Amino acid sequence: MNDDDDKSTISSSSQIEYLHRLIDQILILLKYYSIRLIDIDTSELNKLIEILYAYVRLITLLYDVHGESPTTTTMMIENNVDQENIENLIEDVNNYARTLSAMEKDLKTSSPVDLNSFQNSDTAIIDENVDHHDDKMDENLKILQSPIIKSRVANIFHLCPMLLNDPNINIRLNLLKLSFESMRLLRSYEDILLPYVHRFWDSLVRLLSLDLEHPIVVKNAFDCLMLANELCGDFLLRRISKEIIPALINFLQIHFDKRIDYYRKHCHNETLKTMNYFIELELLKSFGKLAVNIKLQSEDICKILPILLLYTCSKGIVNELQENSLQSLIIISNKADYYSVQYFKLFYGKQPESIRKNDNNQCSCQKQRNHFEKLIQKYSNLLLPLDHHFNYLNKLIIHLNYS
Repeated sequence: MNDDDDKSTISSSSQIEYLHRLIDQILILLKYYSIRLIDIDTSELNKLIEILYAYVRLITLLYDVHGESPTTTTMMIENNVDQENIENLIEDVNNYARTLSAMEKDLKTSSPVDLNSFQNSDTAIIDENVDHHDDKMDENLKILQSPIIKSRVANIFHLCPMLLNDPNINIRLNLLKLSFESMRLLRSYEDILLPYVHRFWDSLVRLLSLDLEHPIVVKNAFDCLMLANELCGDFLLRRISKEIIPALINFLQIHFDKRIDYYRKHCHNETLKTMNYFIELELLKSFGKLAVNIKLQSEDICKILPILLLYTCSKGIVNELQENSLQSLIIISNKADYYSVQYFKLFYGKQPESIRKNDNNQCSCQKQRNHFEKLIQKYSNLLLPLDHHFNYLNKLIIHLNYS
């Protein structure tokens, strides 16, 4: 190892050690702020949270071999906060931000970083011609499971619900991004993850129940929900069906009514693809997966079906929204509750009396059936004919008939 390599290794080791100390100081500072022992300006608070997020991302990039390809397909919607703003902090944070940027560039554009150099300044350089892929994976796992990483990421996730009530939209969005990445890194530690998700839950429910002033918050909270559902399994089943499903249905119903009102006024679909539109699109797409993952029972599935079915067959709804709603209905019918989907689609174009005569008690959710009857009557003049080219309910019927 030449002198330049020695200096580089020592420098990298020193920077990582400094980084851990910096994160510890930020966590202490934010803990004091959360219990109102100190005040922090909103802009500075947001910058500190951005640093924690950048730290968790750095750990993911360096050591988590599955971090960039998780089993979940959830993708967080980024807010408009530029990560480069970190470089406007105090000089110490400037040094850290430049280190992070260089590391991410190396990880994405060159051969894997010698992770040993961040742990031991005396380690010799490994011959690039030798395959050390398995050794590096083992080393990554050891580092990721080390107390120094595990405890800091746990403390970061533990802090998030303490700050999620902040009224600033950017702070809430950054905290949700931070929670998402922290949960992913803690996925192997149920002893930490389960109680911390339980603690995180009430804040998450409040965000999902917000009015539509900031729908992107609802979307990012939903992404955290989907990841927590995947990682925690049956732990969340009862709480999701009781607390989350009604909030998501209400969210979609409000959006649906807005689209119907627009169509009634203008006689054509609203086609402007705002951020709200993409959030609505993602929620419709994810509902089926959520129902399957948490093993929803027929009673809860019957609560979801009316709004999904209305999206497939109503005027005023653009095709992408119809398609995503159709896909969720197909997933539910294939993997969760075929009979409830089959029963609810029978309401379309028929009188309630004729439906009741054919009721074989395959679905026990009478209240939801009555609710769906009222919705059919409410929107009767806006329902597309079953043989209409843009009535996606017909595609669902074809699928059910051949299932």
